[in-house]
Amino acid sequence: MRKQWCSFLLWMSCLALGAPVQGADVAALRAHWRDLLVQEPAVFAPQTFHAAELAWAACESAEQRGASDRAALAADAEKQIALLDEALARLRAAWPAIVQARAAARTARVPEVLPREWHSAENTFMAAARKLESGRAEAGARQAEEARRAYDAARVAALRQDVLGEAHATVRRLEELDGRRFVPRSYVRALDAVNQADAALQKRGDADVEVRAAAARAAAEAKHALFLLERVRAACVESDAARLENTVLGWEESVQTILHTLGLEVPLEASVGTGLQAAIPRITELAADSRRLQTDAGHDAAGLDSLRGVVRTLQDSLRARDVRSDASLQAASEYRRFLSLQRAFTRDEGRVFLDNRDVVLRLPGLQFAAGAADVGAEAMPLLERVAELLRQFPGASVVVESHTDAQGAADANQALSQRRAEAVRAYLMERVPLPASRISAVGWGSARPVVAEAGDADRAQNRRIEIIVSPGE
Repeated sequence: MRKQWCSFLLWMSCLALGAPVQGADVAALRAHWRDLLVQEPAVFAPQTFHAAELAWAACESAEQRGASDRAALAADAEKQIALLDEALARLRAAWPAIVQARAAARTARVPEVLPREWHSAENTFMAAARKLESGRAEAGARQAEEARRAYDAARVAALRQDVLGEAHATVRRLEELDGRRFVPRSYVRALDAVNQADAALQKRGDADVEVRAAAARAAAEAKHALFLLERVRAACVESDAARLENTVLGWEESVQTILHTLGLEVPLEASVGTGLQAAIPRITELAADSRRLQTDAGHDAAGLDSLRGVVRTLQDSLRARDVRSDASLQAASEYRRFLSLQRAFTRDEGRVFLDNRDVVLRLPGLQFAAGAADVGAEAMPLLERVAELLRQFPGASVVVESHTDAQGAADANQALSQRRAEAVRAYLMERVPLPASRISAVGWGSARPVVAEAGDADRAQNRRIEIIVSPGE
């Protein structure tokens, strides 16, 4: 009896001092709870987390108040936290791929870039986790797979916005300024480059070196198309002659820089080509100086190393100048030839464009009867001038493209355009000594319009033959 009385007094003393009688180490339990919170238990084990959170809140409150039942509440919190620890481990072991997909999406900044998609994937994953907690593992796994696909799709979309955002924004600007109408080939090239980068990202699933290189090419193509579009619109629509003049002057200033580097002062009133032609003797003279220095250096053994350094520096300078001069001379020559080709056709007969080094001849004057693919006698004079154009490009590769308007069935339009392209190819092969392997025919049907079809005039523009000439080296 005396022993029981002493135990009672010890129990009362503990209550008075505010110490737990027995059970869990609350400080250690608090540290464990904080470690679990870092593991996002509200997502990975929402039901078990809710129960553990309530138990821990009750334990903390009892500790702060010095409640008589705090030891029991601490023991209950310890039990619930242990269950939560087990639930987290069970989910990570059962669904490692989903956990990894979620982490990858977070690394791609999906929560910040695409918050709606992130919350949707999170809700799906939490619903799957609840099924796993309640013992419905099979149903939970199916829903977890849905969450994985959602995380992956959101990750790729976030990467797409990060890597290709600039290119897509530039293409949207091209569309706003009617780029398809004013710079159709540059617009299509930019669109193709963006689509190729998109496809590479979708295929590889990550923004690796190859994808980022494709994205850089797409951005460059789109910027170049926008550069051309702004200047074409300035000349054709906005009557901004000053802006067009600034562009031409910029090109002339680049040529003048080359000439000044060579110590030449050549007026460009006649043409850019005049100045570049004048640079050739100076470049030849510098090359001769370089060779003479090399010879002298070989004879002078004492100063050989020093002279070799001078010669190498001069050679590098000359090569850089030669490259710039050659490129400028070639550009001037090709531009003069381009102007002569333009003058060979009236605007109603044909229009000549440059696409890098390719020459594109669009022939609105070459018409076919509705549904027919025969080259009529009235088309012969125009095609003869086309043949004469091709004779100026020995060794070139030629593509004959045929396009229809959007009326009628797409398959029928494609087949008709192919027959028309082949008819023009056959005629040109008879008139120009071109091997069959270097001239091809492609029918595009209505797949590549130059304008949106709002009436007969638009449809007439889209019905066309185009000849693409790629000069040989």
